[in-house]
This record gives sequence, C-alpha cells and structure tokens, in this order.
Amino acid sequence: VAIVEDGRVRAAMEDETHHMEVTVNHDGRHVTGIEGTSHRIPWTTCPGAHAKIKELIGLPLQRMNRTTGRDAKEHCTHLFDLTRLAIARAAVSRSVQYDATVPDRVDTRTQAELLRDGKPLITWNVTGNSVTGPKPYAGHNLVGAPQWPAGLDDDTIEAALVLRRTMFVAMVRSPEAAEARDGNLPDGALAQMIKDEGRTGRCFTYKFPMFDDAKPNHTWINYAGRRDQLLVSFPGTRSIAAMAR
Repeated sequence: VAIVEDGRVRAAMEDETHHMEVTVNHDGRHVTGIEGTSHRIPWTTCPGAHAKIKELIGLPLQRMNRTTGRDAKEHCTHLFDLTRLAIARAAVSRSVQYDATVPDRVDTRTQAELLRDGKPLITWNVTGNSVTGPKPYAGHNLVGAPQWPAGLDDDTIEAALVLRRTMFVAMVRSPEAAEARDGNLPDGALAQMIKDEGRTGRCFTYKFPMFDDAKPNHTWINYAGRRDQLLVSFPGTRSIAAMAR
C-alpha cells in the first residue's frame, strides 16, 4: 500500500516473510529523503539495507518501469521495490493498495491474483517459472529481467511488477523450503545450502562479506486464508471487504 500525503508518500508491504515500511519525502520533482523501518525480516543483516536505500535520494519522481540507475541486487530487493512504488505514486499523486494471492502449487501450477484498491486486476496461470495465460501475459518468464508485452501502460506494468515480486516471495511456501522456513535447519546449514545452490549475490544480505555474518530470524507467519490481517496496523490500509462496498 502507498498513501500519498503532502510532500511525502508512506508505503508498506507485508507478506509471510517480510513486514516493512518506507516514507519517501519529495519536493514535487525529486526525492528529498527516505526513511525505512523493518518490523519483520528474514535475516539479521537486512536492516543494513535502510542506509543503502538512501542512494535513491535525488532521483526524479518517476514510474516503476523507469530505471533508477542503481543495481537492485545491491539493495534489499523488497525495500527497493517498495521505495520505487512510493516514488511512482508521488509522481502521479495517487494512493494505491495492492493485494496479491498465490495459492500453494499443485504439480508446479498455480493461479495468482492481484487486486488493486479491492478490484480484481490481473490473474496469471503459472506453471513453473512461466505464465501460461491469459493474454497478454502468456509466455512471460518470472526469472530474469522482466520483459513485458508491447502496449502496456505505466499503471499496468506497475501492477505486474508487484505480482511478479509476490510470485517470488511465495516460493517460501513450497515443500522444499519448509525445513528452512520453519527453523528446522541449523543456521549454518541453511547458509551453506544457499551457497551450494548458487543463490548468493542476489540481494543486500546475500552479498559477501555481508552473508558471512547473516543469521536467519525464523519469523515466518502463515497467513493462508487470513490476508485481511496483513498491514492492519498501517494507517491507510483498507480491508478488501471495505473497498468492495
């Protein structure tokens, strides 16, 4: 959710693994300040990314499909995306709330749904890492730099980016992730697994030497069937039922 106010945008995101907030201050043309707060994060080193995100101070107010000129992998990717959303909403002076749902996969398949301000906006049928339909997203690959069909407007690309990130976060619900997610692996074993799978270098915490000091927090919360409990403490968040009225 991103709440537009005079001279600033307050934004927050929460899923089963993360809960963070950011405030972006601006002068109507450029970002003048960024302050972030992490309430729930997967690794002990993640809070260090709040200093890193200040690199976006001075950026012009722009939509999410415009480059920041920064490498997202140097940042907490979730804080980076949330800050980009806040900047985008400052650019258009319009608040927004996205609610995304990704049911647990059956035989690698799922159907993801995104609501904007309580109204259904995007549905993706997904098999593995590919969106199989409906058009115009059929064939979209969830891995690597996003490539979008021609003709999508800025609002639609923003929403698709939010859903794409949700698809990534939802992998924590997979059976393969259960031991690590539920804290049933020794901390050193989890870190070694990430190294062995070649997943280091993908974000602020997974960079070396940062990753050498990282320890998992084991603060995962199962929100299945309880999505209206997400962000209930963030001023401006609305329930889906309230938005539907």
